[in-house]
Amino acid sequence: MNLTAGRVVHDDRGNAIWHSTAEVQSPEALHELLQTDALSLLENVIEPARPANEGFDPYSKEARSPNAARPARPRTDLRALSAQILRERELSRS
Repeated sequence: MNLTAGRVVHDDRGNAIWHSTAEVQSPEALHELLQTDALSLLENVIEPARPANEGFDPYSKEARSPNAARPARPRTDLRALSAQILRERELSRS
C-alpha cells in the first residue's frame, strides 16, 4: 500500500490539509491506511486552565514587565561635574 499517495493543499484560510490521491472505498480501508507508526496522537495533554472571561489587558497597571518593577535610580547631581569641566577649560586656555 502506498502511504504517500497524496499531497498537502492549503485552504482559503491558509490551513494545511492532506489531500489524498488514493481512492478510499470504505472506512475500513481508510483505517488500514492510517495504521502506521509515522502517525501518532498526543495523549493526556493537559492545557493550562485559564478563566474564560480573563484575557490580556495591555492597559492594566498590574501586568507590567519585569524591568518596570525595579525602582528608579536616584538622580545624579551633575553640577559638580560641570564645574570641574569649566575649571579644566579655564586652565587649558591660560
